[in-house]
Amino acid sequence: MNCKDMEERLITYIDGELSPEENMRVKEHLETCSTCMEEYKELKSTIDYVTDNSNNIDTSKARELDLNIKRRKRVKRFTRTGLIAIALSLLLVVTAVATDLFGLMEGWKKSSEITESAWEDLLDNGVGQKLDISAIDKDIKITAEGVISDELNTIILLKIEDLKDQNKYSPTKNYTGREDIQGLTLSGDISSEQLWGDSMQIMSEIEPLYSEIYAEDENTLKLMIWT
Repeated sequence: MNCKDMEERLITYIDGELSPEENMRVKEHLETCSTCMEEYKELKSTIDYVTDNSNNIDTSKARELDLNIKRRKRVKRFTRTGLIAIALSLLLVVTAVATDLFGLMEGWKKSSEITESAWEDLLDNGVGQKLDISAIDKDIKITAEGVISDELNTIILLKIEDLKDQNKYSPTKNYTGREDIQGLTLSGDISSEQLWGDSMQIMSEIEPLYSEIYAEDENTLKLMIWT
C-alpha cells in the first residue's frame, strides 16, 4: 500500500469501517511511513477533539431557527465556546489537508470528505439537527441538510443543485442596497473559467462565512455557512 492509497482510506480507517485485511494493510503502512503516520495523528486528534467536545452540549433547551425558507426546525443548543472550537477545528483540518495534497481538485475532494465526516460525527453525537428542507428558484434547488447553533452563531450545511444544467454554482459575496442585510450570491460554475450568469441570493443579517464542499454529482455543490 502506497501513500496515495492511504490518503483514500484514512477516514474509513479512523471510522473503523475497513475490512480486516485492509485494516491490517493500513496499520502496517502507518508503522513504516512517518509522513502518513503524522497525517493520521493530526486527523485523528482533530476528529477526537470535535467528538469529545460534543459531550459539553447543553441539551436542556432548544431554539427555533428561521432558515428563510418558511419552515422551522428545533435544534439542540450548546455553548458559544463549543461552537467556535468546532468551527475552527473544521477549518483547520481543511486547511492542513488541502495544502499537503497534490492538485487543487484532489485537495478539495479530500478536505471536503474530512469536513463532512466531522460534521456527521457531530450530528451523530447529538450536536445540532439533521434537516431536509428545500426551496427551488430559477431551476436551482437549495436544500438545508443540517444545522448547528448557539445563541449568537449558526452553522448551516446547504446542498445546491442546478436542475437545468450541469453547473456547480459557486458563491460570491453580495452587498445589497440595504445596510442591515448582506448575503451570498450563487454566480456561475465553479468548474469553469466563466463565473457569471443567473444568480440566486442566500441572505443573512450579517456577512456570512462559508466553505465550499465538493460533491460527486456534476450539478451539485455543498456550502457550509457560518452566520
